[in-house]
Amino acid sequence: MSETKIISLNSKELADISQVGGKGYSLIKLSSLNLNVPPGIVLTVGFFEDWIKKIKNSDLYKEFILQLSQNNNECQIILNKIKDWSLNNLVLSSSDKQDIEDNLKKLFPDDYNKILYAVRSSSPEEDLAGASFAGNYETYLGTQFDLLEEFILKSFISCIDYRVFKYKLEKGFTASDIKIAIVIMKQVNCDVSGVGFSINPLNNDYDEAVITSNFGLGESVVGGIITPDEYILGSKDKIVKLNEDNGTSVLEQNSENQKKSSLSKEQIIQIVDKIIVIENSYNVPIDIEFGIENDILYILQARPITTYNKLPEEFLTKPNEQRQLYFDITLGVQGFEKPMTTLGADVFKLFVHTVGKLIPETLLNHGNEYKNKTECKALKVNKFNIIRKVPIIRIIFAKLFAKSTKSNLEYYLNQFITESEEYIQKNIDSNIPISTIMDNLINNLVTYFRSYVVPVLANDIELRQDFNNLIKCFPFITILMGLDTYKLSTYLDKNQYKNKTQDEFYQNYLDKKFPKEFYIEFETFMKKYGFRGEGEIDIVNKRYSENPKTIINQIFSALLEYDENNNPQKDFDDTNAKRSEVYEKLYKFAKEKGFSS
Repeated sequence: MSETKIISLNSKELADISQVGGKGYSLIKLSSLNLNVPPGIVLTVGFFEDWIKKIKNSDLYKEFILQLSQNNNECQIILNKIKDWSLNNLVLSSSDKQDIEDNLKKLFPDDYNKILYAVRSSSPEEDLAGASFAGNYETYLGTQFDLLEEFILKSFISCIDYRVFKYKLEKGFTASDIKIAIVIMKQVNCDVSGVGFSINPLNNDYDEAVITSNFGLGESVVGGIITPDEYILGSKDKIVKLNEDNGTSVLEQNSENQKKSSLSKEQIIQIVDKIIVIENSYNVPIDIEFGIENDILYILQARPITTYNKLPEEFLTKPNEQRQLYFDITLGVQGFEKPMTTLGADVFKLFVHTVGKLIPETLLNHGNEYKNKTECKALKVNKFNIIRKVPIIRIIFAKLFAKSTKSNLEYYLNQFITESEEYIQKNIDSNIPISTIMDNLINNLVTYFRSYVVPVLANDIELRQDFNNLIKCFPFITILMGLDTYKLSTYLDKNQYKNKTQDEFYQNYLDKKFPKEFYIEFETFMKKYGFRGEGEIDIVNKRYSENPKTIINQIFSALLEYDENNNPQKDFDDTNAKRSEVYEKLYKFAKEKGFSS
């Protein structure tokens, strides 16, 4: 047999991932970084050519391919039959066995047939960026040398499992292709083991590393047998240990260890250091599996994290620098889950830049529909005065400067004005477009707002609640539409629709099965709000008048959610009753801070 069909994990050259699979490739790469990887070998895809050929020539496999082409639900049954057939018909040749033994002898000359091994599948598609086959392929721990053939075969046939084929189809791989490599490595009898992440997978924080660990083998962590230490201590009531003869057992953890941290401070630092080295080599966020035996740290696996939100490089804060906070208005304010269309963004930009300009001029520049310029007048607008006069903004200023003073505010305001005047004088005669100068001034204003306004947001929970309650009773169109949506739901019988779906509810609307009063009120509703719609800030999105289904769905939700004692109209009325009281409280607060006389 060719030497390339078996490759050592400490090989000086990186093998092709198509031959050693994701896990094998990862372990060889980790070893090349001088990380402590348990010694072992990879049985490459080429090693299993004979087995793959026998399977593909079988009648069962041909039947499977036929059913796969017809998208038949019987595929799972056929695959199980192929697995059973493989267990009874596939064996290693004598030369295969000898090659495995010879390679293990090179690594463990004195005790190759005495130590325990971990037999781990390694698919060419596994652990690639964008795909993670973890949990689909089989791994066997604590395997004796004499039983290697049995567990190599069991690991091999896991690539024929229905879960694997299903996942391949979902990820766009060729489902009918059978390819697998297998790693045989020395079993580390871990005192402590676990998983480490180079970013926090719960909050997508690139500046946080997360480690979960437990006493014993890593199966208790990755298999969910226990709640591991997360630094944050967990409930370590179970432990996975190697059996003396073969395999592993789940044992009860002793009470003393349940109260202890499984990792020391020094070990945590050591693991984080290795995570950083590996992430820098991969150039993507990674997770690792590790084990510690007799205070020696072993890296057992590393792979790219596939379930995180990728941030553009320009959004990433450099290590140890103050973080920048980015706020997506379309998502945070408008609730958009998709980007605005190009047309929608252009129209919105046009609207913003048109404030204060002659409307007739704009219309004539962008279309011939309107000819009589005398029919339109200019919008004489002072943008800052408009913002300042909005009642909610007046309250916000009092709220935001809760921990500031009037003198501090005036100081920073004057500083901003001085810097802005200097910037304008410096650039007014340059070739820089006026729009660029204005954008830079606005960016500078935002910086001041972020640096001197946002940090003083009050910790006064009661005041914040009063402020939020006050917002609820303003006659904003969104609030009024919500009240009218609820009013429409009151014409319907909740009990009649408790077990209905949204589609059934909408069909009843189309079929005129709602009370007559509903349709009369709905017509009035559409005259008031029909110009609105989901994602309405984007001109491309349909309005309620064009597609009423979205608002009918909201009425359906209101019908099921609210009742006489719990509804937005009652909240609105109750809050309005306390409106003057809240105003007085906020006014008193603003007066104490010097913002009102």
